[in-house]
Amino acid sequence: MATLGDLKARIKDELLKRNLDTQIAQHIARAIEHYSGRRYWFNTGRMVGSAIAADADSYVPLPTGTRLIDEIRIGRITLVKRDAAVIDDWLANSPVTALEPYDYAVAGDRIRLYPTPLSAVAVTVVGTFDLAPLVDDTSSNAWTNEAADLIAARTRMTMYRDVLRDPDGVALAKDATRDAETDLNMKTIRRLGTGRVSACL
Repeated sequence: MATLGDLKARIKDELLKRNLDTQIAQHIARAIEHYSGRRYWFNTGRMVGSAIAADADSYVPLPTGTRLIDEIRIGRITLVKRDAAVIDDWLANSPVTALEPYDYAVAGDRIRLYPTPLSAVAVTVVGTFDLAPLVDDTSSNAWTNEAADLIAARTRMTMYRDVLRDPDGVALAKDATRDAETDLNMKTIRRLGTGRVSACL
């Protein structure tokens, strides 16, 4: 498995620069953040049991690292998404309780359920989530492996643009970024079978 250190060394070689370690690390982090909200097969899944509604409480926290929500389930029931103002109005005017909610709204970093559950329920969030963080050069995750070409190309592009001030390098790196993202999007379509991916650059 390729590590963050391997990715840094690769980018250093591709830039032909030996004294930009700090900047390369910063730009890798920026590249990962740039793509973290996009849907790929390796950051899409479900968080089960990470949010538990307390008795008579309509709020539950979103799982840590949630980027995109595809659906929210309680058991086999898929909840209907509503506007937060609608849920607020319902709870203010018709404070109904039930064994299992069937509507929800997202309010900041929390989920608001309706009706309010009578007892604790396990909430499953299906969507896109952050990967385990890259805490040091020995760390690895999909960004340093499956998406290494994309992160390396994006890092080169922003390094050429913001640090090296090299327009030709920017243009070449943009081409490489588009190619890498197209490849990753096609792999995602094949693996997830969704027929859709988020937009390119």
